Amino acid sequence: ATHLRHQALLAGHGTAGDRVAALRQASSALSWDSTGAFPDDCLLAAELLGAGLSRCVSIGHPALWDSHSENELYQNNLWEETFLGLRLLTEALADAPGRSGGSLADETVVVVMSEMGRSPALNANNGKDHWPYASLMLWGPGVRGGRAYGGYDEAFRGAPMDLQGGGVAAEGAPLGCVGLGATLLKLGGVDPGDWVPTEDPLDALIEG
Repeated sequence: ATHLRHQALLAGHGTAGDRVAALRQASSALSWDSTGAFPDDCLLAAELLGAGLSRCVSIGHPALWDSHSENELYQNNLWEETFLGLRLLTEALADAPGRSGGSLADETVVVVMSEMGRSPALNANNGKDHWPYASLMLWGPGVRGGRAYGGYDEAFRGAPMDLQGGGVAAEGAPLGCVGLGATLLKLGGVDPGDWVPTEDPLDALIEG
């Protein structure tokens, strides 16, 4: 067993060395230009995916969405910038060649989400406070799109849902972050049972 672990460590070290060499070579070929604005980061992400440097890229919106006052004033421009970036990302993925003959958009799942939501009602300062329920957008290969999954109750709390049908169901449970992780693993061809055996994926969202 010790010998096998040693071989695995050597193989991992070799793979890491190859990746470092590829990154150094690519560092001079890629522009790496970004002003730090969300649309620029989206274009850089598409470039990095297209160069094969990563299979997963995470982009954080640089602006502060924590609008506890004057929600409309602060968030309207942020939404405009967000959707501009997502449009540019989608176009860049569609224009970039993929590894299996199609475009990079045919091989990339895009997830747009936040770690929390905003309260459905305005507070006394015309702002919105923290809320434990949020929505997300998801599209790409294997995703059964064009519809909404789940829903909210009368108080805008996440309603229980049927993971097989995708609709609200009294006997179901709200989709949480671990369930979303299981769903993304399955979309990526990974058995979620090996990583999150206590959670079922949202099978209604997955084609096939």
